[in-house]
Order: sequence, then C-alpha cells, then structure tokens
Amino acid sequence: MPDPSSSTRSWARAFAGRPEAVGETRRPATLNLEARLGTRLFPASFRVWDDPTQVTHQGETLVGHYLYDDEAVAAARLDLVTDGRLTALCRSRAPLRKLSGSTGHARSPANSAPQAHIANLFIEDQKGLSPEDLKTELLAAARDEGLEFALRVTTLQVPGAFSSRPDLIRYFNRPGAGEPGRLGDPVGVYKVSVKDGQETPVRGLEFAPVEVRALRHIVAAGLQPRVFNHVGFGYVGITPPVAVIAPPLLFDDLELQRIREEFDALPLLPPPRARR
Repeated sequence: MPDPSSSTRSWARAFAGRPEAVGETRRPATLNLEARLGTRLFPASFRVWDDPTQVTHQGETLVGHYLYDDEAVAAARLDLVTDGRLTALCRSRAPLRKLSGSTGHARSPANSAPQAHIANLFIEDQKGLSPEDLKTELLAAARDEGLEFALRVTTLQVPGAFSSRPDLIRYFNRPGAGEPGRLGDPVGVYKVSVKDGQETPVRGLEFAPVEVRALRHIVAAGLQPRVFNHVGFGYVGITPPVAVIAPPLLFDDLELQRIREEFDALPLLPPPRARR
C-alpha cells in the first residue's frame, strides 16, 4: 500500500498529452496514455481531474496553481477520468493524434518552449475507506494470497529540485532510475503481520517498474487524500511545480526487491588526526 500521492506522481505525468517526435529513433521519457483514451484506467469508482485554479486543499498550499498558462490560455478544471475511464488529457496548443485544442496546461520548463504539464492533479475514489477499514482490506488481501504479511509503504524518496546532491547522485546512478513507471525508493516500509496486525519496519527495498495496467487492479483506496507538492527535473532542467492530491492506495500486487549496493571497504587505519 504505497504512499498516496508521491507514488502516483510517476504515473501522473502521463496525463499530460504531448505530440511524439517525428523522424528519429526514440524511447519515450514518460508514459503515453493517448492510446488508452476511452478505455478503463482505474476501477469504476475512481475519478481524476486537474484544476490549476485551485490555490489550496484542506488548508495546504498547492504549488501547481496559476490563472493563465504560458500560451496565454485561461486555466480551468479538466476532468480526465470519469467512472474509471480515461476521457481527456492535459494539452497545450500543440495537437495530438486524437485530440486538439489547448486545455490551458502549457508551461515552460526552464527556458524551453511550452509543453503540456499537469498542475494540480486530484485523484478520488468515491468508495474510499477509513484508515481502519483500509488496513482490514490490506490484511484480507494478504490472507487470500496465503501470505504471512503485507507491506505498508508510507514514504517514497522522490528526487526534486531541493534534494541534496548525494541523494540525487544515489538515485540517478541506480539502474533503471528515471525510466517510465519507475517509482522512487520506499524509505518508510512496514511488514504488517496477517496474524495479529503488528507492524515491523523494513529497510533496503526498491520497486520494480510498474505498468499502467496495475492501476486497474487497485483493490481499495482511502478516504482522506494527502497533498504532494513537487518540483522535479526534465531533460532541459527544472520542470514546472505540480501538486498531486491522492488517497492511500491498496494494490493487489506490486513487486518489491532488495537493493543490492556495493560499498567501499573501511580503511585499515584511522585517519592520522585520530591516532594517539
């Protein structure tokens, strides 16, 4: 059960529709949802919308707020997912294969040309559960699979413009970091015993790449959303600030694996100043 909003950010960028480059060999830097328009993306009780005009949510400031985008188009709420089905994408003036017309979501990363970006992305489950009921569902799902414990993820390490240099180096040097569908490392993880519900901290894990189809298999979601404000990185530098407002999510199956890192051996002698 990953952290509600920071984990969703890896998929959230895919709600920004951008035309593909032409005439060159390329690998997509982000997930592309245009081909999934009209299909079910979430369970039927979910809805998703983006609203740059909203300044705060439950007393917390939303950094994705603006009134006009960088192409002088007025910002407005845009419904993206209705009854679990993808119905629209955030767009700039640049037309897509299936959609055209700006939705007021063009913003300029650094000093480059404006591109479509999400702003304040809201995710809601209309059948959201209380924290107690969500934990009950978590244990029930693990019990049905014949497992002795489930995993509850409370915090992910997500690199941003204000991350420390060592954290950024560690993240981007890891194999697969930054690839589409790659979540940040879980730094707050607890094993939840199916037998008695007792929680034990776990360290040294990372997520395997997560496919978009995993969103269809969300078992349940919480009732109380959390706000995740983020300024990240793109190929041209710092990207525009965005906010993701999402509830806790219970997935049927997400793969976690041990981080295997090699560390330099400790020196044989202490430094000269420490010797006596």
